[in-house]
Formats: sequence, C-alpha cells, structure tokens
Amino acid sequence: MTAAKNIPISDVIAGLSIAGLLLPEAVAYSNMVKLPPQSGLVALVLGLVLYGLIGNSRLAIVSSTSSSAAVMSSGLATIVMFSSPERASLAYALVFLSGILLVIAGLFKLGDVTHFIAKPVLKGFSFGLALSIVVKQLPSVLQVHPAHNDFFHQLWEMLQAYSTWNWHALSMGLCVFFTLQFTQRYKTIPVALLLIILGISFNVMGYTQEWGIRSVGHFEFVLPSVSLPHLNMNSWLQLVEISLAVALIIYAESYTSIRTSALKYNDSIQPNRDLIALGVSNICSGLFKGMAVGAGYSATSANESAGAKSKKSAWVAALAVVIFLLFFRQYIANIPEPVLASIVMYAVSGHIRFAPFKQYFIWHKDRLLSIIAIWAVISFGVLNGLLIEV
Repeated sequence: MTAAKNIPISDVIAGLSIAGLLLPEAVAYSNMVKLPPQSGLVALVLGLVLYGLIGNSRLAIVSSTSSSAAVMSSGLATIVMFSSPERASLAYALVFLSGILLVIAGLFKLGDVTHFIAKPVLKGFSFGLALSIVVKQLPSVLQVHPAHNDFFHQLWEMLQAYSTWNWHALSMGLCVFFTLQFTQRYKTIPVALLLIILGISFNVMGYTQEWGIRSVGHFEFVLPSVSLPHLNMNSWLQLVEISLAVALIIYAESYTSIRTSALKYNDSIQPNRDLIALGVSNICSGLFKGMAVGAGYSATSANESAGAKSKKSAWVAALAVVIFLLFFRQYIANIPEPVLASIVMYAVSGHIRFAPFKQYFIWHKDRLLSIIAIWAVISFGVLNGLLIEV
C-alpha cells in the first residue's frame, strides 16, 4: 500500500495509457519479424522494467520499435527463410548480440557516436525505412501473397494482383489508420487498444471469417526459460554484422528520443549510462526469447503527453501488460491482420514527411546525402542500405 501511495496519479494514468498503446504495437512488430506475439510482449515488459531500473531518462519508454523490427526482419532475411524453424533462434541470438555491443559501447564511453552520422543521412534513412515498413505491411492489409520480399518487386506484384485484393480487409485497414490519424491529439486515450478490441469483436462474431480476413491465430504462452539459442559458430558469425546495424539503429533512435525530452525539461543526459541500460535490456530480452528494444520516439512522446512525471509510469505500464498476459492473452489470436498492419503503418507514418528535407535542399551536398540514403534503403534493403549510408 505504501508503494502504491508513492506513485503519483499522473504516472498511473500515463502508464495505463502507454500500456494501451504499446500492447498492440508489440504484437504487430512481432508479426513483422515473423515471431510469435509472445516475443514482443516479453520484450515490452523487460524493456519497461530494466530501463527504468538502470537508465537515466525519467520519461523514456523502452519497448520494441518499428525501426529495430524492420532491421531485424531485413537482416534475418539475408541468412534464413521466413518459414525456417531456425529463424526464431537466430532472431533471439541477434537481440542478445546487439545488447552485448550496446553494453560494450557504454563501457568504452562511446555514447556520442551518433554525432558522427550526418543528420541528412539519419533523416533519409528514417524516410526510406518508413517506406519499406509500409510496403511490407501492405500484403496484410490487402490479404495478398507476393513472391518477392524486396521493395520494388513486392510493390509491383501487389499492383499487378489488383483483382485479388480483399476490399473488406483494405476498408478495415483504412478505417483503423485514419481513426488513429484523426484521434492522435487525444494522447491519454488508448485508441489503438480500443480498435484492437473492436477488431476482435468482429472476429468473434464471425464477420472476419465471412470476409476472408486472416487473424493472428492461436499461440501458446509459456514462461520463457533463460537460455542462449543453440546455434553453430557460422550462424553466430553471420549475426555479428547484422547486430551492428540493429545496435546502431536502437541507439540512434533512442538517443534522439531521450535527448529531445531531456532538453525540453532541462534534465541531465547520460548517454553512456543509457547505452548500458539499453544493452542490458536487449541481453535479457534475447535470453528470454524477446524482440529488440529501444526508446521509441512515439512512445516516449506519448508518455510525456499523457502526463508522466517519473519512471514509475513505465512500471505501471509493465504491470498492466503482465495482468493482460495472465488473464486476457487468448484474445490476441482473434486480432485481424489488417488492424495490426495499420497500427504499424500509422506508427511510422510520422517519418514519411518532406518538411524535414527542405533545409537540406539548400545545400547540394546535403540534398545528395538525403536522396542517396532513401535510395539505398529501398533499393538494397534496410541492412545494406544502412551500411552504404554510414
């Protein structure tokens, strides 16, 4: 009772709001990487709790993010098929290695490494990454099955398959996207969660089956055991290169979120401490079979807007997620795919804006950097695109 009294009501409200926002996103990002929903939910709880214990920022919300999920998906696609039974083990090993690299970077005080990456490159990468994520989510919205996985082939195949589009699924996806867009000012209302509940209701009543819309499907939830994936040395070596990209994306996105909120409230910034906190969170997530986690800009901004005053809002959110997992997880199986895909597309839509590029077009070199960054991601994939840009 004493602990409960010490939690400000503003943190309780913010924590519940954040839980409503992050729950559907965690499931959606797991689906993006073709991992069970449990992976995103486990990562969500660990990220919220561990960063709160170790990290410096009082407002940062650490969970699976669209950027890290996209890099994981793209990187894994270079070494293993989506349907491979080894894919999950490789994914968890990748998260573990990324965490190791982040901890090493923190111990060697490399917290300011993001200053060496030009801003036009980061902006261009974010724009190209958002476009790639949207295209990869379109098959779930249209309920089609493109044969290729790269940006241009996949987009062209979906356009050619116009006659096979599921218009009910497309309508559902558009309704979800525009509802989120028009209600974005109401930060304290878990709109995404309410839309998830509505989608589940349609499924339970039989409408989604009648319309031919796929759902997430049943999954078993078991308490994950702590263990390293059993992989051969060649697989571990292949993952090292990809883990560099994942670690860089996690920290670049996290540092931006943490720094923005700190400057706004004149809070202190300790980048090396945050590197270690993010690293420990990812090491534990990998060991517990979870997704990569970072301080997402949208989640951190939403936490601030909801009235959070301290790290306790993240702990309230973690408790709410655990309660959901214990008593309501069976409903996740009934979430329609277009709903999750639209939530992901909305989450990244903020990066698909031309306004941030206006200043770069004044100087020809900066303009060229931005264009090359966008082209590299959508032409060569997230991982290779990032390496080309850096």
